[in-house]
Amino acid sequence: MNKLFALLWAGTCMTTLLRAQQIIEPKIEQVTVYTRGAEIQHRGMCGLDAGKNTVVFSGLSPDLNPNSIVLEVSPGNLTLLSVTSQTNYLRSVKDHAGISSGKDSLEAITDKMDLLTLQIEVLNSEKNMLFRNESIGGTANNVPVAEIARAADFYRNRMNEINLLLSQYKKQLLQFESRKTAFTRQLAELNAQFNPPTSDITVVVVANSAAPEASFSIKYLVDQAGWAPKYDVRAENIEGPVQLIYRANVFNNSGIHWNEVKMKLSTADPLLGAEKPTLETWDVADLNEQIRLTDVAIAAPNRRFLDNEKNAAADVAFVQLNVAELSTEFEITLPYTVLSDSKPYTVDVTAYSLPAVYEHFAAPKADTDAFLTAKITGWADLNLVSGQASVYFAGTYLGQSLINTASVEDTLAISLGRDKKVMLRREKLVELNKRQFIGNNEKETFYFETTVRNNRDKPIALELADQLPISTDGDILVESLEVSDGVVDKHTGRVTWRIALEPGTSKKVTLGYSIRSPKGAALRKQKFRSVSSPSF
Repeated sequence: MNKLFALLWAGTCMTTLLRAQQIIEPKIEQVTVYTRGAEIQHRGMCGLDAGKNTVVFSGLSPDLNPNSIVLEVSPGNLTLLSVTSQTNYLRSVKDHAGISSGKDSLEAITDKMDLLTLQIEVLNSEKNMLFRNESIGGTANNVPVAEIARAADFYRNRMNEINLLLSQYKKQLLQFESRKTAFTRQLAELNAQFNPPTSDITVVVVANSAAPEASFSIKYLVDQAGWAPKYDVRAENIEGPVQLIYRANVFNNSGIHWNEVKMKLSTADPLLGAEKPTLETWDVADLNEQIRLTDVAIAAPNRRFLDNEKNAAADVAFVQLNVAELSTEFEITLPYTVLSDSKPYTVDVTAYSLPAVYEHFAAPKADTDAFLTAKITGWADLNLVSGQASVYFAGTYLGQSLINTASVEDTLAISLGRDKKVMLRREKLVELNKRQFIGNNEKETFYFETTVRNNRDKPIALELADQLPISTDGDILVESLEVSDGVVDKHTGRVTWRIALEPGTSKKVTLGYSIRSPKGAALRKQKFRSVSSPSF
């Protein structure tokens, strides 16, 4: 009877101990992705006994920052005593089929390489032995000529055999090394995907009474994640609105996959500490400060973790982006899966239909094509972030453009690429060009005519640009002779024409100027550009 009671008592104690320390893998409930870093939120449920309980949450990101852990527990009769974290390298995970196969292949290749290395060492030793014993004397030492001939034949044949075998073995060794490198890289990628280390968070909690369904919410920050904006800009014609499709490239290298999770994208800085910010001087006339690729209006307080670059995700480069002082958050409506492989995954953020004013721009001195631009007002209310945009016009992909939200202009200009239906031709008027010598000076006159034609079936507005040379040398004088009602910027020499063209019509403008300089002065009378060319 006593033995039975002892067994029941031991079983009860064991059950209590097992219940007192539970290991659970909480599911990812939501991820808030910042431009650099992410906050991962897990939720787990378990039953708790009255008294002290230990709960271990496993399968968390190995990249978690211990100082950022936020843990909430319900119901309210639970008291947290301690929260600790550690990296778990011993988590038992069954090898993926690809990993097992890769390990077997890698082991087989390594064995073959070891055998080839041993055979090469043996052949090299034999080769060295032949070199050390190549002298067999001669007729002066009473060695017959026939013996010398046989020895020479043996030496030559054996050395040829050794060299041939060495060449074959070294070639095979190089092939095996290449295959070993490929298998090693493949295994590293598979291990990172299927067998990464994880983190555990151990929580000690006291329950005033039994809690059959205690709920734990765990949040923490990771550094090896982030998002970057990408846009699609679509216009069907030069009259309708512009469709701006806002997307994001999201990467995850946190060590755990985000499978079908709710997601938010934020421009906030998750690394800010608890110290109050310091306002720096704001000079509205300092345009360099306004467009600088860093957010400096408020000094960055102390960061909570990972200030050094060595913690950056492998193979992912970071650049500075301009964002508004007030952070923006986008809640993604659909759940997404983002694997922990550092690869970019496209996430749809939102879409806008924006009224636009279409205008062409041309600088035929630099490029013989006209460029179509869409000018959008009210863009500052869209919470955009500077980034690359894929441009489509009338269903055709035109290339990449840049949306620069750091611009100080009220209008956001988006280039829609080259418009082949607007023709340009810039020609030198040879009959008006002349060269004169006046005393000790030389005067040269240049005239150019630019023709613009609108082959579209709609009217267009065109900004045409050219330039006059300028001189910072008092002995060299530049005189404007003809600009055809163009507007001249005297500081830069830029000449601008605003032209309205009806369908099928054309317009010509003339640019004329003279350069007067001392005889023999070295002048740069025309500008050149650099191109690549083969060198033979």
